[in-house]
Amino acid sequence: MSDEKHDDGTATASTLNRAPSKLNGEATESQTSAVEEINQLLILALDVNELCLRDQAKIKGSYELGQRVDELRTMLSECQSVLVEHKEKETESVVNAVAGLKKALLIAKDAMQSALETSVFRNKRYKGVIRLLNADITIAQSKLAMAITLAAAKGDGNSKSTPPPSNDYVIKPGQEECLMGDKAFIGHGMTQSYAQAMEYYKQAADKKYAPAMTSLASMYREGRGCVRDLPSALDCYRKAAALADLEAIFSLGEMHEAGEGVSKNLEFAIEYYQQAANGGHLDAQTNLGYIYEHGSEDDNNYVPVDLDAAAAWYTEASSHGHAKAQNNLGYLYFTGAVTGTPEYFVAVKWFNKAAEQGNADAQNNLGICYESGQGVEKSEEKAAQYYAEAASQGHSSAQSSLGYLYLKQRRYKEALELFRRAAERQCKEALYHLGQMHHHGLHVTKDLNTAFLYYAKAAEQHHPYAELEVGHSLFSGRGTKKDPEAALAYYQRAAEQRVSEAENCLGIMFEEGVGTIYDIEQAVYWFRRAAEKGNPDALFNLALLQEAGKGVPQDVELAFANYREAAKLGSAQAKIRLAQERLRQDSSSPAASSSSSSYASSSVPALSASPSASSASAAAISASSSSSSHADDANHETPVSVS
Repeated sequence: MSDEKHDDGTATASTLNRAPSKLNGEATESQTSAVEEINQLLILALDVNELCLRDQAKIKGSYELGQRVDELRTMLSECQSVLVEHKEKETESVVNAVAGLKKALLIAKDAMQSALETSVFRNKRYKGVIRLLNADITIAQSKLAMAITLAAAKGDGNSKSTPPPSNDYVIKPGQEECLMGDKAFIGHGMTQSYAQAMEYYKQAADKKYAPAMTSLASMYREGRGCVRDLPSALDCYRKAAALADLEAIFSLGEMHEAGEGVSKNLEFAIEYYQQAANGGHLDAQTNLGYIYEHGSEDDNNYVPVDLDAAAAWYTEASSHGHAKAQNNLGYLYFTGAVTGTPEYFVAVKWFNKAAEQGNADAQNNLGICYESGQGVEKSEEKAAQYYAEAASQGHSSAQSSLGYLYLKQRRYKEALELFRRAAERQCKEALYHLGQMHHHGLHVTKDLNTAFLYYAKAAEQHHPYAELEVGHSLFSGRGTKKDPEAALAYYQRAAEQRVSEAENCLGIMFEEGVGTIYDIEQAVYWFRRAAEKGNPDALFNLALLQEAGKGVPQDVELAFANYREAAKLGSAQAKIRLAQERLRQDSSSPAASSSSSSYASSSVPALSASPSASSASAAAISASSSSSSHADDANHETPVSVS
């Protein structure tokens, strides 16, 4: 640690640790002991501060706890001055206060360290834990402030002249009962019991202690220690909100946004979030950003998209270390929503800030950036590292993306395990890849029936290449009953997502009148759409029609130009057609050209090759959901804005 002073003028731990063991040559043993104890407490206080800074975005309230510890360091320095100036009879109260303070700081450090190492404190109920730590510090500060005041009065016994401790350190009515409720809730120093916690919260709420009202509301809302009771939850939240409790105000916003116990009303939700956000509530700021980013087209809850407002609220929350806001702000920069042009380097900066705090969405997004080389130097090794970090937290998209990297490396066993884990959460990419592995027998027995089932599940979530595979299966009877009409519908769904293979298949079906009526104009339309995307089969089929003058004006020169282009793109049929033409010209045989038309009808949908690796595994940068209502739908695999 540095030997310099902090910005607030208090000395650092290393400076204070060099305090002399004797003061002014007259210090008593108890004074010396107290000074040394305070030196150690200052070091401990700094340790707690560092823990708070490391985890402030993961554990709501740790920022406030850090501020409390900063105040403690100032008071401890003042306490040292008192001990130096006064004799033993005037320091007894300080020594006693220091003993209580040490216990509070040790509890705080232990709990904060546990919060870093486990996920227990990362759910919504960590709020009570932080409140418990804050209160322990508050009680210690109250005792210490009084002790310093008494000692500074030089023991004159005139209580009237002794100023009271600051209101910041006064224990409020109901606070101790609320703390007992927190301890019962988490099992801190007593047997864990929701029912007991609820009783303590009720006692504290009866004394109009707002945090207890909010905790009691949460118990009713979640059905902990009682039957779930949303009307009672709303009533408690409203009472706490009337006392300006920001968490209660935020929770009312959540419930109105989700229509939880009340009719869904985004106007009211925004009003509650705005009130809490103005008070510095980071989750409320993030939720406001989310609502303005996505808007709502619901006639009864219409909210226009306002990307400037979204970016402003995300920026505000991000500046105070809110990980989800940082990730979402990065997403806006990545998509160009902030300035109109994608700013990948800025996006990566925010993703990094969020990922450093353990945000799984941000870790996954960094994996995507490294895999694609957007904003960073391309590196599959680093991509795998970030995917693995997110996957370890159960992030299904990251599990699937890591599985795909392993699939490319032929690490089939590891890929299969990751796909299965992600598929348990219905990740459409994982379901699609499981279909591929069963389709081709990769580390599993080849099973077309099972492959079809996985493809169908992914297609239910509109995975474009799964829709293509279901179309192939239904057309040919691969792993399921043959049904060309149903195949047509799946090809159309995939074509709507611009899958060129599906567009080509539609062209063939309309040309042949299979599964639908014969419609050469539709055939030309779909062949042309797919050909414009560089699909070699579609370009070949379009050239066949141009050569024959079928559905389009006959143009042999254009047809052969398209054959040559299709051949360059890898069309085996185009290469054959060009070879036939060369043979005809060499032998002056007119018969060879007549066989060309047969290739159009032979290009019907069949057991075609899987889509290319890059297109089949396309993933999109994902924005974190808001803190409440959107936790499970934060990741979309298609390149669109996500919730």
